[in-house]
Amino acid sequence: MKILISELFEYQTGNLPALELTEPGDIPLIYGTTKNNGVIKLVKIDKDSKVFKPPLITVSYLGTAFVQRTTFTTSVVDKSNITILKPRKDMPIEALYYYCMQINKIAEFGYSYGRRMNQKQLNKLYLNKYETPFPLEDIGNYLPCNVDTSLASCSFSKMREHSILELFDVSKGGGGYLESLDAGDTPLISATSYNNGVIGSVNAAPLFKKGTITIERIKSTAFVQLQDFLTVPDDIYVLTPKKKMELAELYFYCYLIRRESWKYSYGRKLTQKRLENIIFHVPLDDTENIDSNAIVKMFKKSYGNEITSSIYRRA
Repeated sequence: MKILISELFEYQTGNLPALELTEPGDIPLIYGTTKNNGVIKLVKIDKDSKVFKPPLITVSYLGTAFVQRTTFTTSVVDKSNITILKPRKDMPIEALYYYCMQINKIAEFGYSYGRRMNQKQLNKLYLNKYETPFPLEDIGNYLPCNVDTSLASCSFSKMREHSILELFDVSKGGGGYLESLDAGDTPLISATSYNNGVIGSVNAAPLFKKGTITIERIKSTAFVQLQDFLTVPDDIYVLTPKKKMELAELYFYCYLIRRESWKYSYGRKLTQKRLENIIFHVPLDDTENIDSNAIVKMFKKSYGNEITSSIYRRA
C-alpha cells in the first residue's frame, strides 16, 4: 500500500545560527552531507528549543535521509537544506529505517545542487507503508549491523587530555612526485581525501613504516597506513606512535583528528604548529594510564572483526 509521505510525517526545520557562528560542544549538528549520519560537527547549545529529540528522520537537500537516534540540532540558514521528519503517530524504529531507506532509493539519482530536495519535492513522494506484522528479512539489509554496542566493559568514566606530541612523533612527509617516478609496488600518499591517501604505486624504497597515520594539510584528512609507504614532498604529515599501538587504537586517534577537519581548508591549512596543538581526550584505567584495552574494545564492538589486533596483517 502506497501512502504520501506528508500523511506519515510533519516537517520541521532548525533554528541554530550559521555553521561558522557555532561554538564547539557536545550536540551533533546535522548538515547537508552524505556521510557520518549527516553530522558535520559537535556544537554548543544554549537553549533546549534548538535541539530535536529522537527518533526522527533528517533529509538533506541532496535527498540523503538518515535516522537520528540521539539528540541533535540543525542550522537556521539551512532550512532549505535539512528537513526533519517527525512521525505523526508513534512508529517503531524499524518503520523509520524502512521509510528512510525508501527516501534514499527514490532520491538516489534525482537530486543535486541544481535540483534540491525540499519540502515541496517531499510532498510528491509516495512510500510503501510499513505494516505489522512486517517481514523483517526484507529490511534487514538496510538496518545497521547488529553488533553489541554496550560499553559496559569499556570504562570511560575517567578521561584526561593528552597532546598529540605525548603519543606521536610528528614528521613531514618525504618522497617524490608521481610524475617523476616509475610504476611499482610502494604506495605514494598525497593530499587527497580518497583511497586512503594513495594516488599511485611507485618504484621507490618506502620511507615510512606501516602502523602510522598520515594527515594531509588542506582538509586535515587522516588515514591509517597498513603498508610501508612514501609521500609527496609537501602537504603531508606522518604520525609515528611513540609506543606500539594496536590497529584499533590508531583508528581511534585517526577519528579524533578527523573531527577537527572542519577547521581547515585551502585558505586555512593545517600547519605543523596547529597539528602539534591538537588535544586528545582519552580514557584512563585505574592506574591513571591510557586505557588502551577500553579503546580497542569500543572499536571492536562498533566495527566487529573489521578491526583486528595486529597492524602487521598485511604485507
